Formats: sequence, C-alpha cells, structure tokens
Amino acid sequence: MARPRTRSADPGNLGALPASSGEKGPKATLAALLVDSIEEAILDGKLRAGERLNADVFAEHYGISRVPVREALRALEAHGWVVTRPRQGYFVRPKSEEEMQDLFETRLVLEPAAAALAAERRTAAQMQELRDIVVRSQGEMRVRNGAALARSNQDFHRLMALATGNSVLVSMLEPLGKRVRFYTVTADSRRATSVEEHAALLEAIGQRDAGRAATLAREHITNTRKAPELPAGKPQHLR
Repeated sequence: MARPRTRSADPGNLGALPASSGEKGPKATLAALLVDSIEEAILDGKLRAGERLNADVFAEHYGISRVPVREALRALEAHGWVVTRPRQGYFVRPKSEEEMQDLFETRLVLEPAAAALAAERRTAAQMQELRDIVVRSQGEMRVRNGAALARSNQDFHRLMALATGNSVLVSMLEPLGKRVRFYTVTADSRRATSVEEHAALLEAIGQRDAGRAATLAREHITNTRKAPELPAGKPQHLR
C-alpha cells in the first residue's frame, strides 16, 4: 500500500531572508541565514511539527541553489530542530509529551536558582532591559500577538539568566528557553497571566529579594505547565 504523501511546508510563511553581513563566504553566509530563518519560523509556529521541509521548494522560493538549503537543513538537524526520514527527506521535529515533561522538570531545578541569583547580581542596565521587555510584552498582549509574546517571553528568561553573571547557567538556560518556546508558542490562555507574573518577578529582582524571586519563578513555571493547550498527565510535583 502506498504511503500517503506529506504536504511540504510553505516557505512563503517565512518572509524574506535578512541581508547578509558579508562576514563569511557566500554559501556559508546564505546557509547561516537560512538556519536562523527556519529555526525562528519553527519556534514561531509558522513551520509546524511534522511538516516536510522540501529543499527544492525552499530553493525555488528564495531563488537560490539547493546547496545552501541542504546545508542549512543538515545544520538544523544537528541542532535538533529537524529530523530525517529514510527516503522521505527532512521534517520539522515532532513534539514529545515526555520531552516537554522533562523540560519543565529541568526548569523547576534551574530557573528558581537563576531568579535568585539575578536578584542578587543584576545591574541597573539589566533591570532596564527587563522592564523594557515587560512593557513590550504588555503592548503585544493588547494586540494579541501570540508569536511576538512567545519571543518576548524567551527574551525575558534569557536576560534573567544573563543577569546571574554565571556563564555555565546561561549556556544551559538559553537552549532550554528555545525548546520551551517550541512547546508553549500555542499556549494562548497563558499570555496575559504570564506577562503579569513577569512583572511581579521583575519587581522582586528589582528589590533584590532573592527568596521571593525564586518562589515567583517556581510558581510561574508550574502555572505554565498547567496551560490547557499543553498535554495533560503532569507528574505530582508539577500539579
């Protein structure tokens, strides 16, 4: 019995590639731009889990050869955003309830500690950046821009990690934040409350209240895991 054909993702959803910086060779630079563009589209939900990424379709859309497209897809596979299936090609990686569970367990271990350290070590400049993200998020909430809110959420957590001054913690939390965004980009019911929780966390960090910052971070993660858009089956300690 013939296998049903999978519809290829439409690269038109990605928009134009950003201008090349010219710092690398033409093919390497073009591939790097494609990696950034496709990864961002996956995290934004424009390219959905399970969709096929046809190198010919992408090459035709951008008016380029298949070489940089295939190079970009191989890099995205190495980064964990794309998978290959024998005799079928490249696909946006599937979502796994088990992995999502693991991500939230890991967040509960790392992020409250990061929030506490950020409260103790943040600079005035970092506080202003965090305030700017919260204000931006409030504006995105008013116009119901879910994808932009998901990006701002990632930015808030990334900057909070940077405020710890701990490079090892940052290296762990930054890729974690991307993977969390991949899973939560559709959690629309959490948007308004999440922005409010960030504002409260910002206040605790601003007051250098490490204990309260850790508590608020833990509550924020637990509340997000309960979003109805995410699969059920939460372990007891996440209830």
